[in-house]
Amino acid sequence: MEIEAFQIENDRESFIPRPNLGGRGAVNTWLLGIALSLLVYCFAATFYVYLLSGEANEKCQNPQSSHLSAKTRTVCPKDWLPAAEFAKCYKPVETSETHEFAKLACKRDGAELLTLGSSAESDFVGNLPFRDGTVKDQDGFWLGPTFEGTPREFVGPRGETGLFENFAPDGRNGSGVNERCVILRGKKWANTWFSISCTQTTYFICEIRLDKY
Repeated sequence: MEIEAFQIENDRESFIPRPNLGGRGAVNTWLLGIALSLLVYCFAATFYVYLLSGEANEKCQNPQSSHLSAKTRTVCPKDWLPAAEFAKCYKPVETSETHEFAKLACKRDGAELLTLGSSAESDFVGNLPFRDGTVKDQDGFWLGPTFEGTPREFVGPRGETGLFENFAPDGRNGSGVNERCVILRGKKWANTWFSISCTQTTYFICEIRLDKY
């Protein structure tokens, strides 16, 4: 009887389903792969955030670096007029705008309104032809620097002072404190400058400063 019971017990165990250890191992391997993938992803994301924070910190320490590098060129863009002697490119614009709109239009091209550094440059740009082939010496065109503060100080678009000036004898002071902006008039006025209201409209010339080697 004991032998028969032992055989029955063995037969019973042979019918009991056993877990598929190979299947469980495959699942564990799959889960491990997912965990490793998530770990790599988290590491990459953390490193990317670290790089971004470093770049942001650099910009905070030197906020003008990216601004200036965007403007740094060695070759003039297409349709701009080069002037190697002044290390600049010029773009005359025949649209008549206020000073603020002219400044924004130049900025969209990565440029600035004119800041003239010498009488030679003033004479040069005073005779630049516009796209329609004419020279706007009758109406004049905007310069970038403006008069700021009291007493009035001639200040460039980057905050620079002590700039070259070429005002007509009666052109610097204008007719009142509201005439903060400046235009250059051409040959008829010997390429001299006049202060006028910034809300008036006139033509303008954008400039890009080239690297000097």
